[in-house]
Amino acid sequence: IPDDEVKAEEDDADGKTTMKEKATDAANQISENVQKNISTIQLEAPKLIEMGQQVTGISSREELRAWVSDQLKLGTACLTEFMKGYRSGRDDEVDKMLH
Repeated sequence: IPDDEVKAEEDDADGKTTMKEKATDAANQISENVQKNISTIQLEAPKLIEMGQQVTGISSREELRAWVSDQLKLGTACLTEFMKGYRSGRDDEVDKMLH
């Protein structure tokens, strides 16, 4: 047993908190923090949703889907254009190396 653990065991025998009590205290503290976080989320979520709707102009699931669809189309178009340029450049470099 390392010296630190022996010292900790001796401290526990002197009446200080045991590991089990420390673990229980930590678990209780975590539980309290989780409860605080949940209640904060419940209070703040509607405000955040409203702010997001005001900033983006998206207020329904259908509008969000339409926006995402437009973004995917834009991304596809950008990737297609990039790949055309990449292939052209690659082919030019291969031709230079071969000829």
